[in-house]
Amino acid sequence: NELLKASSGGVGMTEQEVKDAQEALDASAEETQQVLEEAARPDGDWFYVDCGEQPVGPVAPDALAAAAVQGALHQESWVFKDGTEAWVPAYDVPWLRPSLPDAPGAPPAAPRQDGPTPPPPSSPPAAS
Repeated sequence: NELLKASSGGVGMTEQEVKDAQEALDASAEETQQVLEEAARPDGDWFYVDCGEQPVGPVAPDALAAAAVQGALHQESWVFKDGTEAWVPAYDVPWLRPSLPDAPGAPPAAPRQDGPTPPPPSSPPAAS
């Protein structure tokens, strides 16, 4: 809350606007945490965008891990678990990390500005 007040730089944010902004940030963080917790469970159907930017899925968790080992996806590849609300970078899926070809333990690089836009989270990727 203090950060929001300080970052407003005197542009005239009311206390209510600061409170609303903080609530929005908190809700977003909570939603992100829920998505990551759901993605941490390896069961269910998974989808991913491969290195050739082609959508793949649904696949079982073991097939997703095998695709990672074979180099079809990497830390920055978008993955989606059926039943979740958002796509996440493969590195954000803890059980998948050991299978990823990039340096172990390295965080994913910043997304490319010209990179693929993942499909909306409400549906699996459409074949192009």
